[in-house]
Amino acid sequence: MASSCFAGALDLFTNEYPLRLEVEEGDKKPVVTLKSSDVSRQFGMVLKDSGRFVFPGFEIYGGCAGLYDLGYVGTMLETNILSLWRDHFVKHEGMFEIKSTSITPRPVFVASGHATKFHDVMAQDSKTETFYRMDQEIEKYCDRVVEECQAKLDNPKTPLEDEKRQEIEAKVARLGKIRNMVDGMTCAEIQKIMDELQLLSPEGNAFLPAEDHNLMFGVRIGPTAKDVNGYLRPELAQGIFVNFLNIKSAANEKLPFAGATVGLAYRNEIAPRGGLLRVREFTLAEIEHFFDPLDNTHPGFDEIKDVELSMWSSPLQMTMAEPVTITAAQALEGVEVTNGDGTKSTLKIDNATHVYFIARVQLFLESLGIGSEFIRFRQHLPHQMAHYATDCWDGEIYMASGWVECIGLANRSANDLKWHADATKTKLEMFRPYAEPKTVHYTRALPIKAVIGKMYRREAGIEKKLNPKEVIGFFEGVSTDEAQALRASISDGKLTVTINGVEETVAAKADFKDVTKKDKETVVAFQDVTELVHGEYFTPNVIEPSFGVGRILSAVMEHAYKIRVPHGTSILAGPTDPVDKKAKKVKLDDHFDMKRSFFSFPPEIAPYKVCIVDLLALPKIDTTATPEEQAALNTRRDGMNAVPRRVARGLKGAGIAHVLDNTSISIGRRYARNDAIGIPFAVTVDGDTVDSDSSMFATVTVRERDSGEQIRVPLAEDAAAAITTLLETGKGAMPSSALTGLLVDLTEGRRSWAEVREQYGLWSAGQQE
Repeated sequence: MASSCFAGALDLFTNEYPLRLEVEEGDKKPVVTLKSSDVSRQFGMVLKDSGRFVFPGFEIYGGCAGLYDLGYVGTMLETNILSLWRDHFVKHEGMFEIKSTSITPRPVFVASGHATKFHDVMAQDSKTETFYRMDQEIEKYCDRVVEECQAKLDNPKTPLEDEKRQEIEAKVARLGKIRNMVDGMTCAEIQKIMDELQLLSPEGNAFLPAEDHNLMFGVRIGPTAKDVNGYLRPELAQGIFVNFLNIKSAANEKLPFAGATVGLAYRNEIAPRGGLLRVREFTLAEIEHFFDPLDNTHPGFDEIKDVELSMWSSPLQMTMAEPVTITAAQALEGVEVTNGDGTKSTLKIDNATHVYFIARVQLFLESLGIGSEFIRFRQHLPHQMAHYATDCWDGEIYMASGWVECIGLANRSANDLKWHADATKTKLEMFRPYAEPKTVHYTRALPIKAVIGKMYRREAGIEKKLNPKEVIGFFEGVSTDEAQALRASISDGKLTVTINGVEETVAAKADFKDVTKKDKETVVAFQDVTELVHGEYFTPNVIEPSFGVGRILSAVMEHAYKIRVPHGTSILAGPTDPVDKKAKKVKLDDHFDMKRSFFSFPPEIAPYKVCIVDLLALPKIDTTATPEEQAALNTRRDGMNAVPRRVARGLKGAGIAHVLDNTSISIGRRYARNDAIGIPFAVTVDGDTVDSDSSMFATVTVRERDSGEQIRVPLAEDAAAAITTLLETGKGAMPSSALTGLLVDLTEGRRSWAEVREQYGLWSAGQQE
């Protein structure tokens, strides 16, 4: 029996998947929609089978909701996705990747606002005492009731009177608006919606009043800590911000530059669900791109200006309009769009770097095998905007459960650096030189450090509310306007200020010239300064692309999942076309072979790139043979065994991940077994490879996974001599392999299968399936 924390942990393996069936008919590919619990179960079994892809963590103990482990195939797939991410972003942009700690002292998240603002709203079932995340419960309620209302509106057998129809349509519109707005609502706003809808728990019971739930896991750092003094990080960004000065130094103090990091993050989710979509421990890949707020251009913008993007701006969402497709250049320039209520609005992102990264994310997701029609960018509504962001667009992927946020692209402005600078009294700034030096006039507060040091130092038996560092930091941090205001408020040589919540009255002088060496009381004095300056210090702004690696991994697996059916067609067990709301429902026929499912991963991210299939039939041992004949036979057997291993050695030397399949099952079953983990190419070493009398001597077949097509390829220019030596002596090396070079080109995307097929031609005689 599963433990209580295991509830919902198997969602990934029980959801019913909508499918697309693409049928090749000439140039047309009509698409119909299938729903099949059989396919859903098969997909779950494929993911969970033998620990290859993903399975619940601590399963033998009953598991725990929101915690999953990756099997060896899932781990390699995630590793390859992150490798491609590094190529696409870190290496392409010349970023500085760092690795920061997961345990973070509490003051960091107090400064960033997470300690007080990073929460979800939950409510408890009044009878079962189960907690629910209320924005999700409201979304489910709206979806269910809207579907029921729509069925009434569309039912021709029970026509509605105009008044009743208008009433239902108004209800649908209201629920649709609530559905779009609930994400990001405050606790009070959600409570109001709960009251309006008279919302009940899934068990049919009333909810207790809603309350905020902070998502961070608190920890006690050190053996003497009595209270929470740290957190497991809920995001990676703060690790980059607190290391800003180190990254700045690495970038030679020249903007723009970016820090990147990959690692685990933790959120104490109220109701984990959807397998890897909402979990309590997950991998993030984050980028913080720093730039001058006076220059938000990006040197690579021309590379992506024509990339088409599906954009769903805030006005379009609030008026129930569909996303629009525009180019990256149009998103920067601004385009007029028609809202759902007929009014006009301008879709425009006033930051070239922000648009640049949105387009780069589009290209990255497409390189993972996600079709462009399944990618959109949704702007956060005003009430959904994170406390640190001035603008934010979510990169969403359409999956079986609907549109899922997988990447956040936020304009964090200068907020984080300013918060950490204020909290630590550290200058997290860049220098912007002037074209010509300027004469400036300003007022500054000068703390008298010798007096402050004596006045506020700790003494035995005397408790001090402030320390010297706090007092000095306060006065050194005031702006020129603040300094002028403080000087104007001096009365009878005294100044009252509030430092870190402590009200303090100190001796002060309006002019620093009046401070003498014998003065043992003055804490601060003010000075008017005129100087020639060559530039100014400023806090850089930040664009942050943040990638939910687990969600992207789920999307990649879902979109790559296929099932072979007759006549070369394939069922794609990914999501249906999100635009086609009325797709035809078809029952999955019994003759579709559910055991022949496979993953169509792009070669660049496939866990293994090549499967070497050994079909060699070794000569049988002849008990009547002479010792000399038996020795020759053994030598030939050794040589034949060595051929596929020499092929494998060549792949290993080229860094191509591969498996060697020398089992005794049929060739078709071997192909199917390796297709099931997404291996894109199979190299088959057969009898012709070692038969010097065959026209195919010293050649192998190369099979492409998705089409099942095969070509015949020579191992190398002088492979015949090498194989002959192997068969005669049982020893010898395989020459530099043309086959290895071809597979490198295919697996790294340098050449397409169509190009290779055109060069070598199909080998129909080798079709084994």
